[in-house]
Amino acid sequence: MVPRGALLILLSGTVAARADAGPPRGTVLLVRGVMTVFSLGLDDLATKLPCHELEVQVVPTSWSPHATRHIAQRYMRGELDGPLVLIGHSLGGDMLPGLAQQLGASGQTVDLMIMIDATNPSDVPMNVRRCVNLYQSNFSPTWFRVFRGVPIRATNPATQLVNVDIRQFPEIQEAATLHHFNIEASDWVHQLVICEIQHLLRSRGE
Repeated sequence: MVPRGALLILLSGTVAARADAGPPRGTVLLVRGVMTVFSLGLDDLATKLPCHELEVQVVPTSWSPHATRHIAQRYMRGELDGPLVLIGHSLGGDMLPGLAQQLGASGQTVDLMIMIDATNPSDVPMNVRRCVNLYQSNFSPTWFRVFRGVPIRATNPATQLVNVDIRQFPEIQEAATLHHFNIEASDWVHQLVICEIQHLLRSRGE
């Protein structure tokens, strides 16, 4: 679990302004949950991201493998050479490790992967540099993983893995009202995602 003080420092960052100079060099792919009527908070999140020289697209789970192939092809052609970020909610979060593996098969590294209350998450693949797993623990039996809210593991010891059980942060004003079907629309979650991407951009000098 991320230390409380470190998380609060992360959340204290300011939101960068959008900039339209130059062609996009990196990309953010957001993957919705089951069907297209859930995870609509990801659309709102997409409009808030500090997208200086980043493309942002939101796709349903059924479209995510195609979108990932297209992204891999663009990196291989040199059309993209900046940060690659994957974000997913619910079933979309479950999809992310497989999508990262798909990108890894073409030699592409995922700079940041953020899973938002994934229903049945698997281990983080070797080619992911940093993964933030936001989840909500509950009292489902251990054999019933769906909606149970669990930490995950990283295959690569070099991966920076942060498991955040939101229920361990009672000072979050929204915590009492958050559940699986509204967490992706949470302003608190959006701010955390924005800060993670800002930090990534600063670390790469974007």
